[in-house]
Amino acid sequence: MGANDAVSVSAVESQAQPPTRFRALLLKATRLGRVEVQGIAPIPREERTVERTCNVFTLWWCMNANLLPISFGMLGPAYGLGLRDCALVILFFTLVTTIPPAYLSTWGPKTGMRQMIQGRFSFGRYFIAIPVVLNLVSLVGFCVIMAVLGGQCLAAVSADGSLSAAVGIVIIALLSLVISFCGFNVLHIYERFACVPALVAITVATGTCASGLRQQAAAPPATAQAVLSFGMTVAAYMMPWACLASDFTTYFDPETPSRTIFVYAYLGSAVPTILLMTLGAAIQGAVAANAAWADAYAANQVGGVLGAMLAPAGGLGRLLLAVLAFTLLGNMASTWYSAALNLQMLVPARARVPRAVFAVVLTAAVVPVALRAAADFLASLADFVALLAYWSSAFLGVVLAEHRVFRGADCAAYDPAAWDDPGRLPPGVAALAAAAGCMALVVPSIAQVWYTGPIAARTGDLGFEVAFVLAALLLKIIKMVKDNETVIQEFNSLVNMTADELSDWLQTEASSGSGWSKDDGSGETVGHDSGRRIIAILEKNPQKEASNYDEDDIAHMRKVVAYCKRHLAQEEKAKQDTESKSYKSLKNWGHDAQKA
Repeated sequence: MGANDAVSVSAVESQAQPPTRFRALLLKATRLGRVEVQGIAPIPREERTVERTCNVFTLWWCMNANLLPISFGMLGPAYGLGLRDCALVILFFTLVTTIPPAYLSTWGPKTGMRQMIQGRFSFGRYFIAIPVVLNLVSLVGFCVIMAVLGGQCLAAVSADGSLSAAVGIVIIALLSLVISFCGFNVLHIYERFACVPALVAITVATGTCASGLRQQAAAPPATAQAVLSFGMTVAAYMMPWACLASDFTTYFDPETPSRTIFVYAYLGSAVPTILLMTLGAAIQGAVAANAAWADAYAANQVGGVLGAMLAPAGGLGRLLLAVLAFTLLGNMASTWYSAALNLQMLVPARARVPRAVFAVVLTAAVVPVALRAAADFLASLADFVALLAYWSSAFLGVVLAEHRVFRGADCAAYDPAAWDDPGRLPPGVAALAAAAGCMALVVPSIAQVWYTGPIAARTGDLGFEVAFVLAALLLKIIKMVKDNETVIQEFNSLVNMTADELSDWLQTEASSGSGWSKDDGSGETVGHDSGRRIIAILEKNPQKEASNYDEDDIAHMRKVVAYCKRHLAQEEKAKQDTESKSYKSLKNWGHDAQKA
């Protein structure tokens, strides 16, 4: 196994033991370097060695260069939009909503943590289970959609009806299982090469049926409600990717430039999505004007339409349709990979069971659901996507606000060692309150067949926009209030010197020789300056009443707490040696380690 192989034989051998025959097969595959057994635990720094950054582009391209965005684009005309309006909505909303998944992809190399494990640093060890369940439902739902699409296409390839859509669904599901079972290495290798035939097949197929696509049904003028509602559908396709984005980059070298990861992820996602969603809108707009396509849609829905479009090409058309069906494997395998990791997070008692086992469990769950959803595909799709954008936008609003506002947009602020320790993770109450609280305004902003809120009745669907913005604002408000209380408590605990004691200490020679010098040329240390500010805070409010502190006081308290906690964690000498520089520096900041 090479340095880039994301497996460890010893890791497999230490797993809780599945049935003997399966375990023997897994061990053999692991020794060959083909099965990843790393579960939800952070990837150690020494195992993050992948440097082929173009893999990020090919992975995202392959996940989006398939029939799935075509099916989402086919929902556009259902909102009463013509092809031009659909294309503009797809372009704008895709360019905007691709930013979160591309940005979160950059966190994987820096933290070595899966996306929902990173979510624990906002939602806590236990409350993260709620987003994980919602994410798992989304991922399984996407797998169901793709299994149905692939099954319909394979059924359409069989001109005599010898292959049913149900059999096609099972074939697609099992092939996806094989790829996702193997994990990171095989997944990236497959995506690297599978994107080429996918691109060729889609290009040739589009050229073959170009004349039919020109026959677009007439559409009424676009309305704001229709534009925003279809925009929600586009967001529902793209935003959930952010909830698993870093799952695919955790093995990359931490020194990999974040800009490179972002650009590759952004282009690999946005370009094929824009092109293929637009193609889907064109196909659906032409169905009403083409009797043969309409009949094919009635028989085999999306797969039937594609089969009718390619029928003039004869045997080549059937070959292209089969290739199009198998283009879904890249997306489905990647989704399955992340879904298995999410399932592991929900079963802590069995977390030592290899990730591959959970992929098998998911297959058993997806196939029967896909068989039922195939009965009325577009209706099932519309009902499903309606829920995706709302919860994922609220989750992303919380996670991004946590990262940008409270962790300084610095991945070093996440301690991988704390990933499974409830005592070192935040309780998650603020994050859950923000995500749940935003729904009070999201619900009136929803516009769906089964419900239209009073706000959406006038504006169109604004649910995902409101969820994202309001969740972020609520988290900031809740955490600022709660965080200030915590900072004051920690400051009073860490600053264990009185104002007089600290004043006397700052006048000693030992104090003046410790710490970094300020840049103003005064020769004074940063610690001295902080010490005088601490004295002012202590003298101003000897009773330590929280209401008597102003924003400047709390800002400096936060700095003192961060400095003391960091140095106490890193410097054991601060507690053992009164002559050490660490001990003296901490006293400048009001903490006497010998008192603690």
